[in-house]
Amino acid sequence: NAGLDLGGLGLQRKLYYRELVARFGHHPALTWNLGEENSNSTSQLAEFHDYLRALDPYDHPIVLHTFPWQDEGQYGPMLDLGLLEGAAMQLSNLSEVHGKTLFWRNESIGHGQPWVLTMDEFGPASEGVVPDADDPLHDHVRKSGLWDNLMAGGAGVEWYFGYNFAHDDLDCEDWRSRDTMWGLTRVALDFFEQHLPFTDMAPADALVGADGAHCLALPGTAYAVYLPNGGSSQILLGADTATYAVGWYDARQGGPLQAGSVTQIGGGGSQSLGNPPPGGDDWAVVLKVVPVLNDPPVVLSVQVVPDPFPGASDFIMEARVADPQFASDITAVCAHFFTAGGDFLVSVPMQPTVGDPTLWTLSLSVSEPIGPASWVAAVQATDMGGLTGAHAVFFSTL
Repeated sequence: NAGLDLGGLGLQRKLYYRELVARFGHHPALTWNLGEENSNSTSQLAEFHDYLRALDPYDHPIVLHTFPWQDEGQYGPMLDLGLLEGAAMQLSNLSEVHGKTLFWRNESIGHGQPWVLTMDEFGPASEGVVPDADDPLHDHVRKSGLWDNLMAGGAGVEWYFGYNFAHDDLDCEDWRSRDTMWGLTRVALDFFEQHLPFTDMAPADALVGADGAHCLALPGTAYAVYLPNGGSSQILLGADTATYAVGWYDARQGGPLQAGSVTQIGGGGSQSLGNPPPGGDDWAVVLKVVPVLNDPPVVLSVQVVPDPFPGASDFIMEARVADPQFASDITAVCAHFFTAGGDFLVSVPMQPTVGDPTLWTLSLSVSEPIGPASWVAAVQATDMGGLTGAHAVFFSTL
């Protein structure tokens, strides 16, 4: 940070900023970070911020990264000046992630400028996210780094690779070394993007009692509870007497919401979430209000590709489904196969498409050639309230 113009806003730093904006400013989803482990003075940071803000025609968010022990000394004065759109936090230990995210979320809201809060790096610096070969499950960083940040209202994690392991942050040439971590991150994002109105929800850990549990709440609409140790929990609904459908999300494997031992709660006060479905490790629980008039899901279309199919190759079935209340309320979609004469053959569950909760697919392998014939596929969708909708199509072999 002191390498250009002795830490000031001089010719070198201005040229550097102009090069950055000219080369990369047109990209969407870009964030400007005023420095790695930044220790510049508040007045210098304010100058950097104002120059970059005037230079960038796209108004990308500007954030700041600093040493773990200097966060209050660096972030606090910038909040007082009304500068920055967020913080790229560095912490010494994963155990601090949830608390620090909550702290700066509340501080920034209190200053009238809610910050976007990401985890930029966490200690120990020798580890970070180690290669899949050394930690195939990544449970500790996934739970305490990623989920703890998101459940505190954070925006996610920029994964750091520690220097005691292969492909570290200074010499990584193979991003496949952490391939499992990318999939686990996608599972977490799917939960928030597909199942929650998360932008309107606020952290509310006081509502849940299980050890290590976290909660996001939008009373009258939805709650989310994260249980890093699995098991169950009570949730304090208080004066919120609405009825909620309860769905369980496997935080390691992802997939559709599943039914636990309790499928609905309501009436206010303290309520049990029940027990999770079999299997799984840590779980995220979704509570969504059940409308007084709950409409069933709709199967909009069903398509078999190819149709007609050759009879000796695999084929794919795609179903487009919708729910009048929430697209992500669909908990299961199943394809029931019949002969053209109406005789039942088999039922096969369909799978949701990553990033698109309305599209469910099924891929079937044909082990032996099938002669010319016709069949009926009836696709049935079920929502969190137990209501169903169906749609049937004919398909055939050549």
